[in-house]
Amino acid sequence: MEPGQNSIVQTLDGILGAEDDQKYVICEANDDSTEIVGLYNAAIRYLETKLGQPNYSGRGGAYPDGDTCAHPGIFLDDYSHSLQISWWKTAQGVFAALVSGHDADTLHCFTVVFRKTA
Repeated sequence: MEPGQNSIVQTLDGILGAEDDQKYVICEANDDSTEIVGLYNAAIRYLETKLGQPNYSGRGGAYPDGDTCAHPGIFLDDYSHSLQISWWKTAQGVFAALVSGHDADTLHCFTVVFRKTA
């Protein structure tokens, strides 16, 4: 496991064990999204071990090749403009991890969200 990924696992475990809505965001201001995308990829690998395959994994609906019909059924900030997103619908709610670009993609954010639906 690479540096920084240990703390993301702890963060993910905390969110997975929560009973209320949760949100974690980390942003990096530069043109290189390598670190943010690395966190996203590490999170997805870990979440797949906990939750199985996501209901959807790809781009947000604002992109021609993005999600146009498999929306999770709840409001998620930056969902449609996600550069990469994966989400899982569970008995407790919806869990999503995404990378979004802001300010002409000079600010990249990694977000993990849990929204309780039950």
